[in-house]
Amino acid sequence: MNSVKLFNLIVHFELGNDFTLDYLSKSTYNYLKRKNRLFEVERTLIKFFTKHEINLVSKSAEYELKKIELKLIELKGDKFEKKAFQYFDYLIWIQSKLLKI
Repeated sequence: MNSVKLFNLIVHFELGNDFTLDYLSKSTYNYLKRKNRLFEVERTLIKFFTKHEINLVSKSAEYELKKIELKLIELKGDKFEKKAFQYFDYLIWIQSKLLKI
C-alpha cells in the first residue's frame, strides 16, 4: 500500500495536478507516519512533492533534484531502505527528470 500511495503522488505530479498533489502529499505523509512505515525514501520524496511549485526548468529545481538523486543513491544501498525500491525505482524516475532539464 505504501508504494501505491507514493506512485499515486508521482502520477499526479506528472499530470500537473497541483491542488490534488498538495492534499495527497500531506495525506500520504500522515498515513505513513501513523502506520510507523515512513522510510527515509518516502520522507525525501514527499518533501519534494510538497515543494512541487518549483519550476522544473529552473536552476533551483535542478539543484533539488540532484540532492534527491544523491540521497536516493545512498538510501538504495541501505539494507532497510532498499525495500522501498522493490516496486518502483524512484531513483531512475528522478534521473529521468534530470535528463529533461
